[in-house]
Amino acid sequence: MRILIVTFSLTSGGAERFVVDLSNSLAEKGNEVCVVATDDGNIGANEFYKPDLRPDVRYVNLGGRSGHSVRSLIGLLRFIRDYKPDVVHSNSDLIQILLPVLFIHKPRYYHTIHNVAEYYLPNRLWKPFFRYLYARRVQAITISGTCSDTFRNLYGLSNDHVIVNGRNRPLISESHDDVKAQLEHFRGDGRLFIHIARYSPQKNQSVLFDALAKTAGAKLVVLGADYPDDLIRNQDPEKVLYVGLRRNVGDYLSCSDFFILSSLFEGLPLSVLEAMSFGVIPVSTPAGGVVDVIKDGQNGYLADGFDSDALAAAMQRAMSGTISKDTVCAEFENRYSMPSCADKYQHAFENHPAK
Repeated sequence: MRILIVTFSLTSGGAERFVVDLSNSLAEKGNEVCVVATDDGNIGANEFYKPDLRPDVRYVNLGGRSGHSVRSLIGLLRFIRDYKPDVVHSNSDLIQILLPVLFIHKPRYYHTIHNVAEYYLPNRLWKPFFRYLYARRVQAITISGTCSDTFRNLYGLSNDHVIVNGRNRPLISESHDDVKAQLEHFRGDGRLFIHIARYSPQKNQSVLFDALAKTAGAKLVVLGADYPDDLIRNQDPEKVLYVGLRRNVGDYLSCSDFFILSSLFEGLPLSVLEAMSFGVIPVSTPAGGVVDVIKDGQNGYLADGFDSDALAAAMQRAMSGTISKDTVCAEFENRYSMPSCADKYQHAFENHPAK
């Protein structure tokens, strides 16, 4: 099967990491896989995960400006016309694949909704048109039960195909021993929480830092880009270690006790699954698809709300809890591995085209 996977970029985000893992797994199954990115690849951050693609996965960058541009929309239309894929799988939004969907009918079109459905609706004026596309031309794939609920409530459709996100366990690098020494020194006699996300309003990091300040004995390691300098300077260096954007997240996860997320909304963040693959116990606000993964007190801890007091209370419960790393690892292996996820995508591509 010739599969074209479409994304805005391969920057350091969860959906982009998913694109790479899924592309590699589908190629390993014998499919011909091509990844097309529409945002300018000359901006280095846009190809952060490109080196992780298998050699037999073709990569094409159309060189448009960030988001939607005439160049990228028409460029994708022309590429699909010439490449003639059996499947076009979008991981951005419907507008990006709008022209091919309308004018090239032969491929089977799929769109994975990586967040709550409202996140991908530019405004209410698009809603009837998107509903028509999801009903007739594009098979929607949702990544969690909560994500599916938002799709069905928004569009009044029940034809989405739910495929829970999967992830390969991040690799341990040759820098692991240095990272371990750094984190052990920072940890001291405290408990180590790790947060992996770019800085954004969705991730709600101000609440995270406030909760940390209220939790005695907790230390926090932060990985990710775009954090304001003044925000980091205002944190207690005895409690917060900011290391910025890193490719070797496995090194940091393997040395951590807890993974923490403070988001306001989510589809199903891969960072939670990455943490679970190492047995790192997740602690989170009850954001979207997170509640489909974390069962409070069984494989992690959910806050009662989205404020710092609620998150701090969840952190304290985690620090005094008895959940084992083995339990969390087993949950990951049984439900969230990428090989299992890729099998489900292969089946969907073969058996669940939009009507």
